[in-house]
Amino acid sequence: MAVNLLTSLNSNSDIDPASLARQLADAEKAPREERINAKIASSELAISAYGMVKSALLTFQTSLSVLDDQSALRTKAATSSDSSVVPFVTGNPTTGSYTFEIDSLATSTRLVSESVASQAAMLNGGASFDIDVTVEGITQTLTITDDSIRGIAEAINAAGLNVEATVVQTAADGSAFSLLVSGTGTGADAAVSVSMDASILSFTETQSAADAEIVFNGVTVYRDDNVVTDLIDGVTLALDSVSSGEFVVSVDDDTSLVSDAVSGFVASFNELMDLFDALDGEPDTADDLLGALNADANFRRIRSKIENKVMSVSDTASTDLSYLSDIGIRMTREGRLELDDDVLSNALIDDSDSVITMLTGWDADGVEQGEGAAGAYEDMLIEMLDLEGAIETRIVLNETQARELDLDLAELEERIERIYERYLMQFTIMNTLVSQLNATKDSLITQLENLPFTRKNN
Repeated sequence: MAVNLLTSLNSNSDIDPASLARQLADAEKAPREERINAKIASSELAISAYGMVKSALLTFQTSLSVLDDQSALRTKAATSSDSSVVPFVTGNPTTGSYTFEIDSLATSTRLVSESVASQAAMLNGGASFDIDVTVEGITQTLTITDDSIRGIAEAINAAGLNVEATVVQTAADGSAFSLLVSGTGTGADAAVSVSMDASILSFTETQSAADAEIVFNGVTVYRDDNVVTDLIDGVTLALDSVSSGEFVVSVDDDTSLVSDAVSGFVASFNELMDLFDALDGEPDTADDLLGALNADANFRRIRSKIENKVMSVSDTASTDLSYLSDIGIRMTREGRLELDDDVLSNALIDDSDSVITMLTGWDADGVEQGEGAAGAYEDMLIEMLDLEGAIETRIVLNETQARELDLDLAELEERIERIYERYLMQFTIMNTLVSQLNATKDSLITQLENLPFTRKNN
């Protein structure tokens, strides 16, 4: 800067005060601004990293919620050894086996009329007539004004009875039509009949209304519907066909849900540890988040708690089931969980109720005995994710630091502007002085050149 000033003086040129002032001010600003921006970047990186930790912990918490839900884990499954019945669990049935034989299904009435040449053909010379339709023992008389089978069908359907009437083309060439009348309900009490002058139209019953005949545990019972809800408490039976003989419907504990929940927990834990390894690893210029928390003691404490909790004893342990390792969950040397499916399967076969109690803290009678392994784990995560927990407080701290650093940047900008103004004023004064000196110099040179000399060269 001094060289530029001297050069300006020696070259007899004016100084650029604004340019020199800006260069000096920026020179003072650059290192301070760089330090503040580095701190802002560090805070913003920590916010992003902890945001990822929070999101991953929420996902992990979801897997724990499934593992801690005793009502969902303690479910039953119903199976049938024959395809004639499809059982569905609709309540809380008792485990057991039940013998069945389906001798007949519940059916509805089906009536078909004699054929006529056209669905619009007049059956009574255009004159109206009455028909009696009996459904479930109640008879209703309908007056037919359109004396075609189409008119009869429309009148029956408009009456609001538990009956459906349909015109069916019976001949491929369209030369014959019949009226099909069907009851919408099944069972003997839902029988349907149609009475009318046979000279107008006659009907034949192709299927009668009848109850389903079922042999249940050696006792013959009858039901008016093919969906049976009152034979096995908590189980609905859908009758599909007549059986070829006796078969068994079984109700057992559905341990597949426990297996799925345990597998989901293991997978979710390992995904969480993959993220933690990335955030706790060596920094990488290609991805700022890699290694973003490798020097963060708070993050290390969070990770340590989560890892150690896997090896904690359940407060609702039984004689053979105390730790997650007792149901096949073990920690590898790499800090990942692995599941021994055989150990889990055997534990569920031996005593699925004790497995669920160890995990959830609830016994088979629906009485809470403690937190359970999954419950204690979930409570720890809830505390971590609380607004005053280790995650949120760290995010808030870094957000506060970032805001304060933004204020520092603004203050630095104001301070540098004041410095610039001071330099500008100083260099402006200097420039004025230099201009005055240059003017004096030029005046002296002119005066000296005009002085008279007594001796001149010849």
